[in-house]
Amino acid sequence: MSFQGMCSQRFAGKPLRQPNYTFRDTPKATRTLSSSSIYEITNRDHFNDAMAEMVLLCNEVMRRKKVVLKQKTKGSKPLSLEYMADRLDVDDPLFGFMVRTDTIPQDYPSNQQDRFQKGMLQGFITVTTFTNWQKSFRWDSVHDSAFAYDDDGLKAAMSSKKRIYDHDGSLAAGIQNTIRCGDPWNEGIVWPKVAEISLLGALGCGKALLSLVIER
Repeated sequence: MSFQGMCSQRFAGKPLRQPNYTFRDTPKATRTLSSSSIYEITNRDHFNDAMAEMVLLCNEVMRRKKVVLKQKTKGSKPLSLEYMADRLDVDDPLFGFMVRTDTIPQDYPSNQQDRFQKGMLQGFITVTTFTNWQKSFRWDSVHDSAFAYDDDGLKAAMSSKKRIYDHDGSLAAGIQNTIRCGDPWNEGIVWPKVAEISLLGALGCGKALLSLVIER
């Protein structure tokens, strides 16, 4: 018995465009982005062309985090190429921002300045309309499962009230009551008033990218 017709298949896309620089040489963005340029992206082809850079940036973020924390274990996995390709292929509508180097930052090592290039990717974010494919899905901030995967750091932040969360479930209830439509067996159930950040990777500019999306 064959179930071949039930299997999904990814078609070959364009070859990934490899960057001509090394991400270990990419400087961390400043908080004010004074040495960087911000680009608003509304064409998914621009994201597809930068997919190799996006994957390598996420790998570099995790490498630097591991160095800072002096981790000996692998830790969390960075965003994978397969996941990025799926999101850039399926998400509709799709827009976002990219941050790239513009000028050499003041704290860039003087003996490495010949490695600096204008246009090095420092961060990216993509946004789409939230969609789900489960009829039983619901927003619920007070269910035990909402915090089941919190690490010790997040648990401590909640106990000390440093972590802001929907403690009474009112935010989740408000989202649950917004308009939604669609078919979970076809286009999915679309929540037109709920935005989803589907991809995010950044070297020092994550907060700035999130602020840009909120403003947008």
